[in-house]
Amino acid sequence: MRYLSFCLFILALSINALVVPPPGIPRPNPPRGGRFSSPLQNNDPESISGQNQTGNILKKVTQGSYSTNWAGAVLSNSTPSATFSYISATITIPTPTATGNTSYHAASAWVGIDGVTYTTAILQTGVDIYMLNDQAYADPWYEWYPNYARYYDEILVPPGDVTLRRSMLLRATMGAPKSTATIKGLNVEWIVENLKSDEAAVPFVEFNKVKFTGCVAKAAGDQFGVANATVYDLVIGDEVMTMVSVIGDKEMVVTRL
Repeated sequence: MRYLSFCLFILALSINALVVPPPGIPRPNPPRGGRFSSPLQNNDPESISGQNQTGNILKKVTQGSYSTNWAGAVLSNSTPSATFSYISATITIPTPTATGNTSYHAASAWVGIDGVTYTTAILQTGVDIYMLNDQAYADPWYEWYPNYARYYDEILVPPGDVTLRRSMLLRATMGAPKSTATIKGLNVEWIVENLKSDEAAVPFVEFNKVKFTGCVAKAAGDQFGVANATVYDLVIGDEVMTMVSVIGDKEMVVTRL
């Protein structure tokens, strides 16, 4: 177990396969300098007129909510005093699929606090999976939105059914990137995101599925899972890109369509 301490939270990282790049082996160089996540962007199902390749949209319109950047599960606090202070999950990282396109295609799997009913700040940690020059990569990171993500460049995570445990424990409200970006603990989420780089959405990478297990959030001494969460599927243009399945209270699967 590797621990990285910050003034606001403790980020606990444990991976079943940690690889330090050998000297002289270059790391990939995706355009991640301006990479950042965004708060939830809702999409009205009635505005979706098309279908994906399997036609699933006609079956799924009444089964959940849609977002133009997030796929996953979101919990909001039931009372103002019951603020979330902890979120955790183990993420199984798939191998992204080569499509013959050499440009940067990516998706990001993460857990976070805030970003839905309170959108000024998001505290989050996760992993980017991406294809670059037809090679698959996975990079772990943390981010305190609106700041850009910061990466663990000393760690190389091999994609392909690798499990990555991500958890955040909220310690205080000090240390925000700016005074208006403190964490309120009004929402928690387990998400696969169509991330942005330099203000533009990155092409959404092909993959099989991302699995979140051991999903736990804590607020006011109580513990919560994903069984009663609001589920969002990702829509890009008029195409539904994901199918989110909640399995019991502690597991969720995001399948790429």
